[in-house]
Amino acid sequence: MTLSKWLLVTLLLPVSLSWAKNLDDVTQSLISDIQQAKRMLEKEQAAITQQQNKLVDAVHEQVADISRLRAEAAAATRQQDDQLLDIKQLTERLREWQSQANYQQQVLLDLQQVINPNTSFNQANGFSATQSLTQLNEYIAAQRDSLYPSPNVRQLVLANGDVVDAQMLQLGPVTWFNYADQAISGLVDNSSELPSVSQVFSETQQTEIENIFAGKPGVLRFDPTLDQLIKIDHHQETIADHLKKGGTWAIPILFFALIALLIGLIKASTLLRLPKLQPMFGNRLSLIQRKGDTQQELARLQTELKDAQRELVSIALEHSVSQQRDDQLFAYLMNYRHSLERGIGAIALVASISPLLGLLGTVSGMIDTFRMMTLFGAGDPAAVSGGISEALVTTELGLIVAIPALIIHALLNRLVKSRLITLESEAIQLSQLDDKPTNTNTLNEKAA
Repeated sequence: MTLSKWLLVTLLLPVSLSWAKNLDDVTQSLISDIQQAKRMLEKEQAAITQQQNKLVDAVHEQVADISRLRAEAAAATRQQDDQLLDIKQLTERLREWQSQANYQQQVLLDLQQVINPNTSFNQANGFSATQSLTQLNEYIAAQRDSLYPSPNVRQLVLANGDVVDAQMLQLGPVTWFNYADQAISGLVDNSSELPSVSQVFSETQQTEIENIFAGKPGVLRFDPTLDQLIKIDHHQETIADHLKKGGTWAIPILFFALIALLIGLIKASTLLRLPKLQPMFGNRLSLIQRKGDTQQELARLQTELKDAQRELVSIALEHSVSQQRDDQLFAYLMNYRHSLERGIGAIALVASISPLLGLLGTVSGMIDTFRMMTLFGAGDPAAVSGGISEALVTTELGLIVAIPALIIHALLNRLVKSRLITLESEAIQLSQLDDKPTNTNTLNEKAA
């Protein structure tokens, strides 16, 4: 049985190999046929597309011929109809043509008013149709130039007053210039009859402008407020110019401001250099007097104390408990208060009088402004507003001086009051001392 199977496999092996080889050949043949059929299909599609394009062109030509023939037929029909029209129909058609002519003339008149609003109606009627069409064409050309701008050469007034021929480019209300001789560029002010330089660009923007004027890509800078920011920048004034607007009344205000500043600096320096107050020195003196041997401790205490505290202790030690001691302490505190507050009242006076001087200057300026309005009228709002703004400068100066003066006065007054309150409380304690220490003159000589 095994031998028979082996003989069967031996006989079938060549047959299977031959069959596999034939299958590969058939596959390759089918692939080759498919590729050849695909190429033929593409050629046929290309040929069909070319024929289709030719047919489309032919159809377009036929449609154009039909349109032309229709127009010729309509013209021939209209000409034939015109030959058959009677007088009434001709009169009606003439009336229609006249109406159309009048409508066209009215349109031209309206356009004339748009182009030149200063032209009166009679002047507009005096223009012929040819003149109106000529102006209309010029207006259309100008609008086309505004839509598609290109640089042109025009006269320009430079910042130094020279009038030169420079390249200009206008886009709506904004105009740029480029003056190659001096290598400058910037924005143009068209508010006057002759354009002038409004703003000069930096070197970086100069390169961009040169590229744009040469037909290359570039970035244009402009003022989105239409020269309002540039006008504000040009009208920036210095402090001296601002003070000059205040006129004569600004001088006393500045004078009082200088006085208040000097007094404030001097008083602040004086108060800050005063010795620091020793706390609770009245209680310390009471404790020292209650001890037996107090001469050395009293001398040490007087040495530690400075300025007003030392004087208060000396008055308390020199006098026993009496009305005289209280009077001496009170008199010294009054004199010390007067010395500390000397000059501070002048600062308060400056703070009070400065706004009044400013108001007086404003009233004087307003009187001058109204007098000028009476003489020359109020036709120019800029002149009126300018006079009012100058009149208000003195009020501004008065407030600028008064506010810091009030602050300085408040700070100095607080320092003085704080020191005086401490001294007054200590003086009350010193006035209650019972015993007068012995050898006061000796202690005072040692302390000195």
